[in-house]
Amino acid sequence: MEKHNGKYACSKRARARPYRAGTAAFARREFLAGVVAFWYPGMTTLVLLMFIAVWAIIIGATQIWGAIALRRVLQNEWLLIINGALSIAFGVILMVQPGAGALAVAWMIAWYAIFFGCLYIALAFQLRQYKRA
Repeated sequence: MEKHNGKYACSKRARARPYRAGTAAFARREFLAGVVAFWYPGMTTLVLLMFIAVWAIIIGATQIWGAIALRRVLQNEWLLIINGALSIAFGVILMVQPGAGALAVAWMIAWYAIFFGCLYIALAFQLRQYKRA
């Protein structure tokens, strides 16, 4: 049961103050990041591409490590090792040739959208057989 006295309300307000200040600082930082993204789209794209590259390298290394650690449990651990090696290669290529990497990422997003769009259309035709409740 919540207390309704002045002392409790004041202490609750005092505890909420740091969160409001943190939220305001976060909002200012996000606003400035958005402004920078609009003013420097090339740099924004490059930074995003580097994040993707580092993510791919870390994921690839983790996959290889997991395949080696679980080689007694997994049947075809070599598939996970190949997947990890391809992820690392993709990340390195993105870092070495960011222009080609940006184009490749754009193409992958386009193919992803087309492929899953077709899957959703097929799903819609499958769901037509069910009556509305």
